Amino acid sequence: MDQNSLIQTSDTGEKNPTLRLVKLQTTLDRSLSLVGEEFSYSKLQNLFPELAKELGDNFKAFYDNLYSLLIHSTQDDFSSIQIEYDIENKFINLDKLIVEAKNLAINGEKIEPRPSPEAEFSSRIYPMLERANQKIKEKINKQEQKNSELLALNEKKTAELDQKLKYLLSIYHSVITHQKNL
Repeated sequence: MDQNSLIQTSDTGEKNPTLRLVKLQTTLDRSLSLVGEEFSYSKLQNLFPELAKELGDNFKAFYDNLYSLLIHSTQDDFSSIQIEYDIENKFINLDKLIVEAKNLAINGEKIEPRPSPEAEFSSRIYPMLERANQKIKEKINKQEQKNSELLALNEKKTAELDQKLKYLLSIYHSVITHQKNL
């Protein structure tokens, strides 16, 4: 069985559902028929005898509509789930994996374990995070160096201003002292 035989196509070129999808649909249909048997007209009449008498023939129409709604809404929900979760393609991929595993087993090859999605994610993300962390550390180091230089410059300017202030204060005191002596 080759991989191309998994995707069956009709003479018109349309895809036919896989065997697994057909079995799933058959199981659903069987389950719905069992529900239909349990939800019979006679049981509904026994549950609501007054309503059945009051409505007469309309009760049968009510039952038919209710039964149709139950079956169709369930089938619609199932179809929506099939489309939303891409069930058909998942079954096709599963069939391909099974064929691949069988071929490897027939050829005596060992199946190489594939990493889990978490491990694969980690193997891709951690190197990126390490590079990003390294860049951030470099920026932090540059900023710290720049801050150190600015602090040193600030301390130097403060010391110069302090010296100038002391010099000016000494001149001021000497002028004041000189004026008092006059």
